[in-house]
Amino acid sequence: MVLTTNEQLIKWHFGEPWLVLGDFNAVIDDSEVCGRAADTSASMTEFRNCIRDTELVQLPFTGCPYTWHNCSDGTRSLWKRLDRMLA
Repeated sequence: MVLTTNEQLIKWHFGEPWLVLGDFNAVIDDSEVCGRAADTSASMTEFRNCIRDTELVQLPFTGCPYTWHNCSDGTRSLWKRLDRMLA
């Protein structure tokens, strides 16, 4: 995963606490998906490993548990939690 490599290089270079936030386009587990298609276990495992390897933790949030919707109705509707803050 390119994200892991980049974050590990940044962490190594600066050696100071840092904050990463935004749309990661990945979920950590099935509880962050509501709708027709769940992410594969491999992509979730890869994202969890990236967070672990860079020693980041998720910051708490309030509000709707899902931050993205595919703008479809009915059985094609899909919600995911993609936005997050890690420190």
